[in-house]
Amino acid sequence: MKAFTVTAHWACGPDEAFDRLTDSAIILREIGVETSIEPHPGGRYEWYFLDDGPAGERGSEGCTILEAARGQRLAFTWNAPPPLPYSRARFTRVEVSFTPSEGGTLVTLTHSGWPDNDDHEEWPRTRDYFIAAWPRLLAMCGPRAAP
Repeated sequence: MKAFTVTAHWACGPDEAFDRLTDSAIILREIGVETSIEPHPGGRYEWYFLDDGPAGERGSEGCTILEAARGQRLAFTWNAPPPLPYSRARFTRVEVSFTPSEGGTLVTLTHSGWPDNDDHEEWPRTRDYFIAAWPRLLAMCGPRAAP
């Protein structure tokens, strides 16, 4: 399966854009999601979307940061939601770049690492899930327009 890319324009600088995806306090304050994030290679990158779920089924448990350069690049492993147990047990790769642009930052997210030789029926469903989910998450994480 092919990688896919989604983009968002955020009205903030690249350093703040990076922080909006790596700072647990900002994520909790802005979108109300608990996380455990250690923004360095090998550190945790766990988002707990289902905070009342059992351990191991709350969100992106077990995901780790692969690359982290504040204001430039973030890469991490990612897994599927609990209702997709086959693909959840295998990790894909997400890379995010932060490019200064007119009035802010272009945030480009590429989700790759989809298997080429595993035709389990969950993989297309998992990919379709994230094609829909990543634009929503990027919209939630970006700065809010002033009222």
